[in-house]
Amino acid sequence: PSHHVAYLYDYAGEPWKTRDILRIIMDSLYTPFPNGLCGNDDCGQMSAWYVFGALGFYQVCPGKPEYAIGCPRFPKMIVHPENGKALVIETRSSGDTPRYIRRAMFNGRTMTKSFLTHTQITEGGRLTFVLGNSPSETWGTNPGDYPSAAIPQRIVPVPYFTAPGASFADSTAVSLLSPVPGPEVYYTTDSSTPSPSSILYQHPVMIHATTTFRAIAVDADGRRSGVAQATFSKSAQRKKITLLTRFSDQYTGGGNDALIDGLRGSLDFRLGPWQGYEQVDLDAIVDLEKIDTLTSVSLGCLQDVNSWIFFPRYVEFSFSTDGTKYPDTVRVADTVSERDETLQIQRFQADRIPHPARYVHIRAKNIGLCPPWHRGSGGKAWLFVDEAEFTSK
Repeated sequence: PSHHVAYLYDYAGEPWKTRDILRIIMDSLYTPFPNGLCGNDDCGQMSAWYVFGALGFYQVCPGKPEYAIGCPRFPKMIVHPENGKALVIETRSSGDTPRYIRRAMFNGRTMTKSFLTHTQITEGGRLTFVLGNSPSETWGTNPGDYPSAAIPQRIVPVPYFTAPGASFADSTAVSLLSPVPGPEVYYTTDSSTPSPSSILYQHPVMIHATTTFRAIAVDADGRRSGVAQATFSKSAQRKKITLLTRFSDQYTGGGNDALIDGLRGSLDFRLGPWQGYEQVDLDAIVDLEKIDTLTSVSLGCLQDVNSWIFFPRYVEFSFSTDGTKYPDTVRVADTVSERDETLQIQRFQADRIPHPARYVHIRAKNIGLCPPWHRGSGGKAWLFVDEAEFTSK
């Protein structure tokens, strides 16, 4: 998008006019009603687009520090970057339907470019748009004055790590790979910054203790990627788990052993330790590998109502010595309202275990669908769990 008339770019980089797409989208596809979003607002992306559109600029090409100027919606707006400075955006209008940018000034100087740089935004100042009834045929249309939808620099992507899980019992193999063919990967395990003089990755690395890898990729011309980092933790827990329901491939928590790997999740469900179940219950059996006198059993769960994540209605712990008969069951009910929008973690804990046990059957009851009062009413609800913990005498 450029100077309030949407542009599309062909492969030669030349713009050609289409209709006033940005304002059409904002006016017709966003409303204050339950169906007021024109797509899945997962992580707030659709809403973020609207906010940027209303401000009058948007980062069309992710990774490039340029923001294409679109259609500012309000007479005055202020952006506050983290550095404490402020970017003031104001519009001046003439005509009956002032929806098109005729000219622009930045800090009082005429601005010919139809895009902002990230530096301009963070350094702050005053951006003024003069709007009219029709688009300008000259503003922002000269070569170099309109934004590019490509990153001209060649970028070496950071490497990534693969392993059976984020934690392990005795040892595990870790692979360090480049997302694209060609670059070599170098790594360290001593917290130092990797460089081409570090260890060259040639085959999976076997580790026997908690290890933090740092790695870079280097191409044939010597260009380097950013530094990637990952920690693989050795767990003291000696347990096995059988999952009777399948977790989402989108939120694996690190794999099948996520509930017994010793890793707790944070309040951000996007981070690794959380294992997600969409609409289905968690149903799992943990083998403690010996009969033990337990004093407590608990399961960590997350509630983030605005992300469709709710605490389970209850968690049941059933106990057995042989893995066949489960004569003892303790149910722990949810104590937090499903309407509570506070981002929070609750440990569902049973403190009175009737008899010694080797096997613990854990069931966490998903609420199933988002409640009628929720803006995602009728949509599939998520259950997020991080760690089953056991204490014994």
